Amino acid sequence: MKIAVIKERRQFEERVSCTPEIVKKFINLGFKVSVQSEAGISSSYFDSDYKSSGAEVVKSEKTLLSDADLIFAIVRPDIKLLKLSSIDNQSSIKLPLYSCKISAGFPSPADDHLEKNLDLNSYLIKRPAATFFVRVNGDSMINAGINDNDILVVDRSIKPAHGKVIIAVLDGQMTVKRLYKRSGKIILMPENDLYKPIEIEDHMNMEIWGVVTSSVHFL
Repeated sequence: MKIAVIKERRQFEERVSCTPEIVKKFINLGFKVSVQSEAGISSSYFDSDYKSSGAEVVKSEKTLLSDADLIFAIVRPDIKLLKLSSIDNQSSIKLPLYSCKISAGFPSPADDHLEKNLDLNSYLIKRPAATFFVRVNGDSMINAGINDNDILVVDRSIKPAHGKVIIAVLDGQMTVKRLYKRSGKIILMPENDLYKPIEIEDHMNMEIWGVVTSSVHFL
């Protein structure tokens, strides 16, 4: 999966959506990262810093976005930019969704049971520019319906509020847990009694990457 980090266009915007340090973490997790030239210049991050982190630095915006699966930006990109990327040009496969509920068996294929055609891209992904996928490794969230080898749909634009299932990077390790906020403390709660809650302390380095919106489970 390729991540594209674009240069902010809004006047006086000095932030960058992804620092070289975060880029390096993504690359260590198996992502490919391309950064638009001078994307971090206003935050004192230079192209050479991103190259040292393992990213590809690209001058052409069109080239940067042509095969991007995920776009990182502070301000939502203009729709013209999104159309350059593969995100909004994903092929849609619409399959029949039947309105009758099944207990044991398959619904009748009769036309009067056909509710509509369902495109899983539009059903699972509400904000393509802010969405990425991760595969689960482990069973710490089984009571939340998240199993080993499931694929999670993660939205970076949703506020990580109390009770949400989140993707976090804790001391360089990616984890999925339920977010609890109690009396000013942050706790990462598993959904399996075999695992202990993780209370975030001052010496720990934690970043929240997004909120889990769906889990694709394989039988």
